[in-house]
Amino acid sequence: MILAALLVSPVHAVSISLFLNYDGSCSVHYYDVSSVSSVPIPEDAIDVTNSSDSVSFRTQSFTEKKGLVWNVAYTSPFDAGLTIRFPAGARVTGGDGEIETMDGLIYLYKSMSAGEETNIEYSLYAEKEEPPFLLYLAVILIAAGIILAYKFYSAKPKLSVRQNMSVDEKKLELLPETERKIVEFLLRHDGMTQKDVEAGVSLPKSTVSRVLKTLENKGFVERKKVGLSKKIFLSQSFIEQIGKTKE
Repeated sequence: MILAALLVSPVHAVSISLFLNYDGSCSVHYYDVSSVSSVPIPEDAIDVTNSSDSVSFRTQSFTEKKGLVWNVAYTSPFDAGLTIRFPAGARVTGGDGEIETMDGLIYLYKSMSAGEETNIEYSLYAEKEEPPFLLYLAVILIAAGIILAYKFYSAKPKLSVRQNMSVDEKKLELLPETERKIVEFLLRHDGMTQKDVEAGVSLPKSTVSRVLKTLENKGFVERKKVGLSKKIFLSQSFIEQIGKTKE
């Protein structure tokens, strides 16, 4: 790797390597420097090590992320051969230099002059753009609407008189409107008190009493004592009249 960097510009004695990490940090290595004290070390540098002719450290001073795009901005302090190694899965989208892929990783080689700045852009395949807040909100509202609609309609079961029978709607249409309204309520909620019927059909007490009396005289409903209260049921004969076998 270092040899490759040197081959780009064989006259340069100094080699510089920037190894980019997923978290945006950068491992920096200076090799073959004449004076290690001449190597500029950023204030946020950690893991600083040096020998007689090399310096290494890790920093986040050279990288910046905008959206899904990372940018490497580096100014060389020496005439040097620069090597940049990108994280696995990276895609270089901007900048100049000689690019090579080795062992699944992308390397960029470039000859740098002292004081020269290079800017390289790259992105990571593993990163996905976060959906905007309004999209999350819209999904939540749609899901809530579906749930509420389901509960609303499931609370109103289809008219049915028996498990294997359904209501002949045409026969129901022959009844006067108020009678049909009470009958349809009892088809859904058979065995209710008169107060329950009044609340369920939203009709005055006097109207419900009169219509129930009419239905009772016709033999369509009957009152049965259940516990301490009387409850209203559809008569068996009426059920047989309006029922039809399910196909």
